[in-house]
Amino acid sequence: MQTKVIKIDNAGYSPIEATLYLDNNGYFLLSSAVRLSIPGGKILLSFNAIKELYHLTNSTKISSISILAKEWFDKINGNSYFSAEIIVNKDRPDEKIFSLPYQGGYGDAYLHEATTKLRNEHMLPGFIEYANGLNETLKVYCERNGISLLWYKQIGCKKRDLKK
Repeated sequence: MQTKVIKIDNAGYSPIEATLYLDNNGYFLLSSAVRLSIPGGKILLSFNAIKELYHLTNSTKISSISILAKEWFDKINGNSYFSAEIIVNKDRPDEKIFSLPYQGGYGDAYLHEATTKLRNEHMLPGFIEYANGLNETLKVYCERNGISLLWYKQIGCKKRDLKK
């Protein structure tokens, strides 16, 4: 279930922040706390709220995420570098491909950077950020949303392989 916080223009009353819940059938539910706080029970949505609804209902439904990374180890300086390609909805008409450029990082750094890239591209609605500054992993997000996740890192690449 996706969530989105929007502001509701309440027919001349001060705007109210509301949480919208989009179920798997595409129906919106407003949080009950908001329904109780609206005088007369009528909701007049502002233009911005309608745009938010439109964006949420027309966003790409993600079924799969593939992250393919290449890693090069600089033996002289002792640093690891990687580049990666992220494919959302592989082999579907709505397939999207994002690239992570050549950058420093070792271990699972490519997974963290891929998650950041997908969040910046608004591909992960409802992604949880915790109060302590941490956030859920991409693996947990995909499990929670029924998304197939594949990640693979090819190690021992040449430097020139990363810049392709």
